[in-house]
Amino acid sequence: MKTEKETFKKERRACDLLAGAVLGALKDKDQFRRYIVAEKKGEGELREMILEKYDVKSMLDVLKLLEGLVELRKELDGNTGGEDEEAGGLVILPAAVQ
Repeated sequence: MKTEKETFKKERRACDLLAGAVLGALKDKDQFRRYIVAEKKGEGELREMILEKYDVKSMLDVLKLLEGLVELRKELDGNTGGEDEEAGGLVILPAAVQ
C-alpha cells in the first residue's frame, strides 16, 4: 500500500512538473517562432533563429502533450469521465420573466 501511494505521488509530481514546464515555455512570446538551423559554412554548427512564421507542428505537439497531461491528471485523480462528462456540457437556462 505504501509503495502504491509513493508511486502515485511521484506520478502526480511528474505530471505537475510537465505542466509547469509547458506553462513556462508558453510565457515566451517567441516560443513557436524559434527555429534551429544548421550553418552551411564551417563545421555545420547549429544556431537559433526567430522567424516571422509560426511553427504549427510545435504548437500541435504542445497541444497533444497538454491533452495527455489532462487525461493523466484525470486518471490520477480518479476522474476518468463519470456522469458529469457524459451529460454533454450543454446547459439550457429558462428565459427570464419580466
